[in-house]
Amino acid sequence: MLLLAAPPAAAQESQGGWEHLYDTLLLQAGDHDIDGALAGYGDLVRNLGADDPVRSAALYWLGRTRYEQGDVDGARTSLRECVRIGIEKARCLELLGHIELEQSAIRHVPVHWTFDDTTHGFVHPWRYADKGSIRIHREGDLDDPMLAWRTSVDVRTDDELVVGFDNPKPPPSGVKFLLRSRDMNAYIRLRVYDIYGRQYGAAPPHTVVRVPKGQMIVVELPFDEVVGDDPDAVPFDARNIDRLVVQDVTAYHGDRTGENELTIDDFQVY
Repeated sequence: MLLLAAPPAAAQESQGGWEHLYDTLLLQAGDHDIDGALAGYGDLVRNLGADDPVRSAALYWLGRTRYEQGDVDGARTSLRECVRIGIEKARCLELLGHIELEQSAIRHVPVHWTFDDTTHGFVHPWRYADKGSIRIHREGDLDDPMLAWRTSVDVRTDDELVVGFDNPKPPPSGVKFLLRSRDMNAYIRLRVYDIYGRQYGAAPPHTVVRVPKGQMIVVELPFDEVVGDDPDAVPFDARNIDRLVVQDVTAYHGDRTGENELTIDDFQVY
C-alpha cells in the first residue's frame, strides 16, 4: 500500500495563510465587510513570520484598504513595512508613490513654492529611493531656503522628481523655476503626462536643458509649446494634465558620473 507523506508543517501553515487571505479578500469584495477585512489582514500580519509571502501580500492589501478608507498614515505604515521585507516590494512601492502624488497633487492654479517649509508638491519616487533624496536646504548668509535634490549620476539608471496634478482649476499654462547644479554640469529633461498616459515635452532643440555647474538658471516650459513623442500624437490639453516629471539625464549627455546636488527654487505653475 502506497502511503503519501504529509506536507511539512511550514507548507501547511503557508497554505492556510493563503486560504485566510483569499477568504478575507472575498469578505471585502463580495460582502463589502471592510471592518472584517481589515481585521483579517491585521491577523495575518501579526501572526505570520516576517519572511512569509502571505504576510507581505496581507501588508499590501492592508495598506491599500486603509488608504481607501482615508487612513493615509496607517496605509503608509503598512506599505513601508511591506517594502522593508522586499517580497511584494514592487507593487507596494507603486502604491506608495501613488499615495504621495495624490496627497500632494496641485488642484488650484497659480502655485508658487519658495520652499520656506515642507508643504511643496515635489515627490522623489520610492522606486528611486536608492538613487537620491530631497530635502529643504538653506543657502548662504541670506538663509534662502531651496529644495535640494541629491542624486547619483549613473549610466545604468536615471533619477527623477514628480509633481502631481488633480484636475487643476483653472488649467495651467506652464511651469517655471530656478535650477542650479552644484558639483558638475548637469542635464535635465521635463516631461508632461496626461491622464491617458500620453507623454509630452519641449520640442527639439530644447528637449534637454543644460545646467552649468554653479550657475542658477531659469527653466520654463509653456504647455502650449510641448509636443508628443509620437508625431501623430493628440495635442496636449492642460485640462487633462496628470503630472510633471523632472528627469536628471546627466549620465546620457554629460561627461561625468558620481554624486551631484541640484537645487530648485521659486517654482511656479501659472
